[in-house]
Amino acid sequence: MLNKRQHRIKRHNRVRAKIKGTTGIPRVSVFRSNKHIFVQLIDDSTGKTIVSSLSKPKKKTPMRGTKTEVAAATGEMLAKKAQDAGIS
Repeated sequence: MLNKRQHRIKRHNRVRAKIKGTTGIPRVSVFRSNKHIFVQLIDDSTGKTIVSSLSKPKKKTPMRGTKTEVAAATGEMLAKKAQDAGIS
């Protein structure tokens, strides 16, 4: 019987077998924990994360709003960082 973490790893490996990110078109990786959401743009040819964004701020004040609003704000932050890095 597989637990939750093992199911997530199997799903991760299945996606990684089919999708490869490049510098021009990076792969988007999303991890959602119970409290926060983590999003990365990954270049698989070099094995590096190009930009990342997370809903957990570095300051003490957390993001406010519903889960949907927090996820949308995290996506907007990632899009802004990607544009600054030259990815459209």
